[in-house]
Amino acid sequence: AMALAVKISGSEKNFVALMNETAKKIGAKNTHFDNPIGYESSDNYTTAEDMSQIMAYAMQNDLIRSILSEDVHISTAAGYSSSGEYVPSFRFTFYSTLFGSHENSRMYAYEKNYGTPFQLETVKLLAGKTGYLENDGIKNHCLVVYVKDIDSNDHYILVVGGGTQQQHVTMKDIKTILDTYIK
Repeated sequence: AMALAVKISGSEKNFVALMNETAKKIGAKNTHFDNPIGYESSDNYTTAEDMSQIMAYAMQNDLIRSILSEDVHISTAAGYSSSGEYVPSFRFTFYSTLFGSHENSRMYAYEKNYGTPFQLETVKLLAGKTGYLENDGIKNHCLVVYVKDIDSNDHYILVVGGGTQQQHVTMKDIKTILDTYIK
């Protein structure tokens, strides 16, 4: 994220200014960023409503939508090695923290805890972004998902916070909400 911020805007500071400008432009009134990565700080905040607006805006971008909908995303980049040597091209792999059967995914946590694969009844999960804040060693998990109604093709965005529960709880929450209210 830091390398992309510098590539896009010339510096981390410029990129954060662009993030805040874009958030305001799309109507996110209660959001402020102070870093491009999501590190915790009292000046880095948002609301569920604003997060849904940010997700709706992000889903308009083909690359972002692709990255947020895949189990694994492989790409190439240029940068510097740990010894400071410039590397003109290297592959990197992004493993989704939502999709997939690897131990860091929310779907894996759901399956492991409930003994059944994660499935929604009336909508298809198209994309999502996980997150958490940590306070005194306790993680507060959250999740924003982008789904499509199977029957009507309507699209919805849902934002949930799991409190201090384990990460599988946010998956159970979105399943309960979507399967109950999208009919």
